[in-house]
Amino acid sequence: MWTETDVEKILETMNSLAESCSRIIKAFSDWADEVRAALDRVFNNPELYPDAHGTPPKKYGMSQRKRPYNSVCRYHYIPRAPRNLPYMRRAY
Repeated sequence: MWTETDVEKILETMNSLAESCSRIIKAFSDWADEVRAALDRVFNNPELYPDAHGTPPKKYGMSQRKRPYNSVCRYHYIPRAPRNLPYMRRAY
């Protein structure tokens, strides 16, 4: 069975593991905040991207109400059963 010292060692190890995990998560969240701030500075800069909305769809001939054109599949016939296979022919 477990002795008191074994249980205390296990608890101590688990607490140190929890502290190290919390430190790692804190470091990662700080790094993510820094990356998010850097990307916001780059992509939301009006000097680099003066027209953030881009070219209007009407200029390309697309109405805002329409969806982009999809290619139409003109031939989509798949026969239900195979025909004229050798075992279907008469052998006389």
